[in-house]
Amino acid sequence: MTVSVELIPITADELIEGFLAGESNFSGRIGRNLNLSGHKKFPELLRYFSCHKPSKKPIIRDSDFRGLIAKGMEVPYLSGNDPVRADFRETDFRETDFRNSILRRVDFRGANLRGANLGWADLSMADFTGADLSGADFSRTKLYETKFQGANLIEAKNLKYALDLERAEFGEDQNHRRTQVIPTDYRIISDAFTNDLFTIFS
Repeated sequence: MTVSVELIPITADELIEGFLAGESNFSGRIGRNLNLSGHKKFPELLRYFSCHKPSKKPIIRDSDFRGLIAKGMEVPYLSGNDPVRADFRETDFRETDFRNSILRRVDFRGANLRGANLGWADLSMADFTGADLSGADFSRTKLYETKFQGANLIEAKNLKYALDLERAEFGEDQNHRRTQVIPTDYRIISDAFTNDLFTIFS
């Protein structure tokens, strides 16, 4: 049985001020199309994250942040896992640092994660259908049953060091786009998957 969660609205001001004040739990919140990158305090937030290792992992679960723009943000040790996945559909997380984060079941469909650092993150059962992960770093990233249908994995870094890659899901999305890879990465993946799941770019 699916449990209905009543989400509490949050603004870009409240989200940034919360991070700067050391708040760690942003669960159960809804803030669609928030533009953190364009906020006057975003540079201060970047400096804060670069200088402060959180005493507690920031938690964003059971939340809806569709359309969030936070280019270049550093949020290592983020937790957004079970019981109900956080919603980051269509977000812009280009160059964002998610190292060591727990993002199981998080919904990243259609998100822009170009150049993101996903090293040592747990992305088990997360959904990256149609997402742009070109240039993203997958060093020791857990990919158990992670969905990459129609995703752009061109020039992705360190896929050969990802964990459970053979248990990830590739192929076509609802728009009949296949997972996109370059030949080098296809050779890494091909032992477990067939060619017809991929569009290979040279």
